[in-house]
Amino acid sequence: MALETTYGSPTAIAITVTSLADGSWRQSAAVDNSTNKHVDALVGGSIQVGTSPTAGDKINIYAYGAWDASNYTAGASGSDAAYTADGEEGLLKLLEVIEVDATSDQDYSWGPVGVAQAFDGVLPDSWGVIVNNESGATLNATGTNNQLDYVGVKYTNA
Repeated sequence: MALETTYGSPTAIAITVTSLADGSWRQSAAVDNSTNKHVDALVGGSIQVGTSPTAGDKINIYAYGAWDASNYTAGASGSDAAYTADGEEGLLKLLEVIEVDATSDQDYSWGPVGVAQAFDGVLPDSWGVIVNNESGATLNATGTNNQLDYVGVKYTNA
């Protein structure tokens, strides 16, 4: 019997990055994997900078996780909320670096990136993402211009 890779439907990640100021961090609500038991999750989306970003600056996207749905990596809370980078951010798992140019209101589509690879090949029971805006500009204020999604990955008998 052979295994076949199957993919779920795209699911929005609950994170509010609209109007995220330059130099600020935002964490998503945690994604509960304890029921679906995906072996991986492919994340990606679109982030739109605001006015006058600085060419060569970056938007960094990290993963956080927990094995018990409460003790998250690097002090993350598991909620869609501001994240305070107070020295623990070095414990986050880097997923993607988006280098921006100087174009105002530019969309940057990124992904898909596997979350499991950030955790040595195993997707945690509970995980989320953190966006660090270092683009030189506040991110666009229109919510539909900033979207992060994931697709769950499973193996089934073919």
